[in-house]
Amino acid sequence: MIEISHQQYKVLVYTDHQYTVDSADNLRRYKQVYVDDSCDRYSHVSNFAILVKHGQEEVASAILCDTGIFTGISESSFIIEESVLYICVGNKLYYLNIPDLTLKWTGQVDYVTNFSVQKLEDDLLVHGELEITRITKLGEIKWRFGGHDIWINNNGFPEITVLHDRIKLVDYQSNFYAIGFDGNLFSKKAADYTATVIYSYDKIIGTAKLEAGDLSMGGLYGYFNPNQTYFTQIQQQAREFLNTNGQNLKEWQALRLNIQLENGLFLFPIGGITIEDSEELPEEPKRIDVAGVDTKIIEDFIIENPPKVFVEYPWEVISIEKKLAFEDLLYKEIYSSGSIVDYLRSHSTNTILKGATVSAFCINVNSSQVLFEIQSKKIDQRIALISFKQSDRDGTRLLKGIKLFNDFDEFKYLKMYPDRNEWEK
Repeated sequence: MIEISHQQYKVLVYTDHQYTVDSADNLRRYKQVYVDDSCDRYSHVSNFAILVKHGQEEVASAILCDTGIFTGISESSFIIEESVLYICVGNKLYYLNIPDLTLKWTGQVDYVTNFSVQKLEDDLLVHGELEITRITKLGEIKWRFGGHDIWINNNGFPEITVLHDRIKLVDYQSNFYAIGFDGNLFSKKAADYTATVIYSYDKIIGTAKLEAGDLSMGGLYGYFNPNQTYFTQIQQQAREFLNTNGQNLKEWQALRLNIQLENGLFLFPIGGITIEDSEELPEEPKRIDVAGVDTKIIEDFIIENPPKVFVEYPWEVISIEKKLAFEDLLYKEIYSSGSIVDYLRSHSTNTILKGATVSAFCINVNSSQVLFEIQSKKIDQRIALISFKQSDRDGTRLLKGIKLFNDFDEFKYLKMYPDRNEWEK
């Protein structure tokens, strides 16, 4: 079950494989039942259930019964925009109003199945098995883009990444594509794919192609290509940070800068990020410097060519929105006076993460486990596996367990690979 908050409501999405169309024996009944015309009580494949709650009161419920290939549900299967839930079910996309879950629109998008939906300007971008599709919020398809193979990649590359000015795509054969927001092809060169994305909070402020600098200091550098958001919201503080030798450090850190590599990995620069932007020479190329990145991360994912695979299913990369949310949640749990303290005290490690700096790394889509990079004076380990649970009282996520690893390699061999092998059985 996946739970997200929207205004005063909690929206819960999950699969209900026990539900049978037109059966009087269903254990759970839904106020709204949406069944594809091709479905009967024996043929439906995807049963996605949705509940809307206000506090403990159930406001609305619905089940979507559809045919087509079932790919499971994840946090990328749906989004909420302007009180409308957009959700992929089989090869269709459903638009449901919140909170009453009345059907606004539904239609087939991909011929086989849809994996994810995300916002693209004022429209939606759907990642299907055969096509990448831009569709309006009224259900009008603006364009489709197909590659040489299906849009599934098993070599560790994210199939679809939206940058500030283009969309990066990788197909099953690891063919690279860069297309514009109009669906037209920019390039098929792998070099055009490798733009590292820089964020302030969840807003892209530019891109860069990073190179290794002083490896002993975890240093990276590269030319910074800013966008309009940088010029309007970041530039002044970047210049002040350099001109005053970091006297506005708190304000600079408050910008919450993040750097994401092309494989979806977010860097954890404990030494900070600086942008060289000269007021005297405004037309000169701008440079970005990064310090304190784990040297093994640099070696595996920046120096090595081709880079090593980042994560393998059921572990997946996270979006910037999820990264920020997981970090906020963990900090809240660390410094709360509730279950986290009780749990940690019971294990004689009540201060294990207090004072630590953390960075969300990746997520297990089949559980409530999130991997974090950490930096703390109290512990030597660099990786923390955090397990969350749902509170029976109010539905909020609470910290359930912590397991530490020396580095990402240790995590891969002791946790990620066994998870992959278990899933493949």
